[in-house]
Amino acid sequence: GDQNLPTCYLPPPQECDVQKFSVIFMSYNLERLKKLNNGIKDISKWSKVAEIVLVWNSEREILEQGKGAENKYAIELLQWNKDKLHPLRIFFALQNGLENNLMNRYHPSVKPSQEAMLFFDDDGPFFSELAMDAGFDLWKRNSDVQVGSFPRNFRFKSK
Repeated sequence: GDQNLPTCYLPPPQECDVQKFSVIFMSYNLERLKKLNNGIKDISKWSKVAEIVLVWNSEREILEQGKGAENKYAIELLQWNKDKLHPLRIFFALQNGLENNLMNRYHPSVKPSQEAMLFFDDDGPFFSELAMDAGFDLWKRNSDVQVGSFPRNFRFKSK
């Protein structure tokens, strides 16, 4: 009979007291660093960002010994990583025993500092702070699931 049907419990789990989130990027080569760095510059100013984690999914040396036009962006990332006042932290996946895998951004060894996590691709698009705040508020009210937040789907009619 009906015993095998999934059960929905309402209301959904809520985390309304969570105030900040971790932003997680993943990259593996130097080609997209200019766009990534510009995104990190903007996102690092958002009021609800506790940390930004770059999951580097390639050899550390590629980033540290970057060549060509993208080298200045690699240097900038490494400087931010060393700067205790900057929210960026680089997680070197291969150095931590992982293989180059798209799922590494979700691996527990990344150890994000926050329960709420916002994931971006290294080439964007990097949406506005207002849209991401709306998505964060939606997640707080449905905190047991991933929540997608696309600005074109939000209508800001009230605070």
